[in-house]
Amino acid sequence: MTEVLTQLWAAAASPQRFFRWLEPRSTRIFRAGGVALVSLVVLGFACVLGFARATGSDAYLPLAGFAVLGAGVALVYLWAFGSIFVQRPGALDVRAWEVVGWSWTPALFGSVAMLVPLWIFPVPALVAVLVTVLVWHLNVLRAGLSVFLNRPAITVVVFYALFIFGLPLLLLGFLVWFSAQFT
Repeated sequence: MTEVLTQLWAAAASPQRFFRWLEPRSTRIFRAGGVALVSLVVLGFACVLGFARATGSDAYLPLAGFAVLGAGVALVYLWAFGSIFVQRPGALDVRAWEVVGWSWTPALFGSVAMLVPLWIFPVPALVAVLVTVLVWHLNVLRAGLSVFLNRPAITVVVFYALFIFGLPLLLLGFLVWFSAQFT
């Protein structure tokens, strides 16, 4: 357990050193998927806490169940599709799955670090945790890809960010616009 926590912190705090350490080792896709799942569940719990506090709701248990369910769906989208979007333009093999999985460790540490601010100031802390986790995640992803690609990986990360985060935001904006037209 201590080894896994040390690896989690190394991936989040010094990603280039962590991915250089990981490079000669055999690929462990399921461990990276487990890391991504745990990180997304903790991020989901943090979002539920911020949402419940912001709305004055006391339905923590159903919201926590929704967070776990949402983390499972997010895992399929963010890890599976994200790995494919990194694998193709980055010309990586199965290491893409590992890099994307481990790059979600900032969600774990960012969410845990913001639990108290989420309780006291839910809306600003929720925005802060989501923006910080997103930027930190992309930075860890860039560092991991640059180790495995042996070149700067900014174009692959921009492509990843556009399709994994930009496309859903564009669809959400379209749905808001569309629903506003008929209300």
